[in-house]
Amino acid sequence: MSYEPNQDIKVGEKGVTITINKKEYHLVTRTNGEMAEITIDNESLIFNTNGLNLDNYEKN
Repeated sequence: MSYEPNQDIKVGEKGVTITINKKEYHLVTRTNGEMAEITIDNESLIFNTNGLNLDNYEKN
């Protein structure tokens, strides 16, 4: 994924929380999966997924 500064996107309702070393990161994507938003320390960062399909993940 590549970082896209100064972007504002409308994200979908599905999301996933990733926990690493007891720190949570929230990931949501746009419906078509082209862009993703990751929230870190209450700051939203926008990324182009570069074809990575994040719309079809499952809870394990």
